[in-house]
Amino acid sequence: MCLCHYPVVHNSGAVLSGAGNIEWVIWLSVIGYTSEVSTAVMNYRWYLINTLEENWIGFGITNTFVAASWAGRVVMFTYLLIMQIFPRRAEYVEQNQMLSYR
Repeated sequence: MCLCHYPVVHNSGAVLSGAGNIEWVIWLSVIGYTSEVSTAVMNYRWYLINTLEENWIGFGITNTFVAASWAGRVVMFTYLLIMQIFPRRAEYVEQNQMLSYR
């Protein structure tokens, strides 16, 4: 993940990553980082699995959050690919930045 997001913190890397549009690629990178919230919830679920000795309602709530956050990631990344990234392929071709589309 660091290899994908690291260039965005530098203007030259952001220009290359976003086909000239720095703001767009930074927004896309922020969305990518926010998707990692589900990882923290899954880690908490793992902790509960290994430490709980009796039934607890919080475990069910945590499982619901895990399922919802995972489904949200699938929907979000599908939306980003179809509605945000693929329509911009002409800009990448124009800038001769075809690494993403080969």
